[in-house]
Amino acid sequence: MMFIQAPRRSSSGACCGVTVALFVVFCFVGAMVCLTQVDFAQFQASMGIQVYEFDEATIQEEFLAYTKKFKKFYYTSEEKQARFGLFSNAYKLINQHNMDLTRTFDMEINQFADMTEEEYHSYFALNRRRAIESSFRTVKRVNKTLNAGEIDWDELGHVAPVKNQGGCGSCWAFSAIGAVETLHSLNAGKMVRFSEQELVDCSWDYGNMGCAGGWMDDAFRYIVDHGIASEEDYPYKGYDSTCIQGIDRSFTIGGFTDIPNQDNDAMLDALQKQTISVAVDAGN
Repeated sequence: MMFIQAPRRSSSGACCGVTVALFVVFCFVGAMVCLTQVDFAQFQASMGIQVYEFDEATIQEEFLAYTKKFKKFYYTSEEKQARFGLFSNAYKLINQHNMDLTRTFDMEINQFADMTEEEYHSYFALNRRRAIESSFRTVKRVNKTLNAGEIDWDELGHVAPVKNQGGCGSCWAFSAIGAVETLHSLNAGKMVRFSEQELVDCSWDYGNMGCAGGWMDDAFRYIVDHGIASEEDYPYKGYDSTCIQGIDRSFTIGGFTDIPNQDNDAMLDALQKQTISVAVDAGN
């Protein structure tokens, strides 16, 4: 977990080296499809859940609609049947969840419902953290005296809409960019969407590997050195491409700081006044 710092501004600009509060950006690794391989009856029994009957013909219709919506193509009838089995488990589990009135959220089918857990993990890669020796990467002990109460940065208009990384293992880039977007919104008073694709294409020298995975620290290091383009100037493709040169990269950050591992008080304090970007191994 880390927060990022605003860049130094000239006397005519806004804050000079000020760190501002943002929101938590989650980078999920291996969440939804872990459920598709669960034996549904076994899952129900282990959780003590009331059993609902699902009509096979309805699931077949839903699967057909699913393949059309997400443009799924299967090379053999055997693969199609195997994918249907994965989809069926996911469909039952999701609907079972949604029929439970004690739940506080709903689930829905997405494009990953016909994948195995192994496929999903390889699809969305997040590099394991490496030690980074850097003058601006430090573990900082933050104060525990602030108590700003409840802060909803989304309600205040400082959070960009949810994005879709597609079939590229770029969750690390989306996590980093989400934090940068809110930082800019708090400083400049307007939301600008920045380019995840630039990080995918251009930050290899910093340890990232495009759609094969990366880390938010390395993304922030790149932005410190080079700035970041807007999404409008450098749109998202969802695959590795050649780094585009000669475009405006005027927005940058002054650095970032890692929060001590498993220090909930430090994280709570940082959330009240600083940006936090979080990677969550949801498959663990």
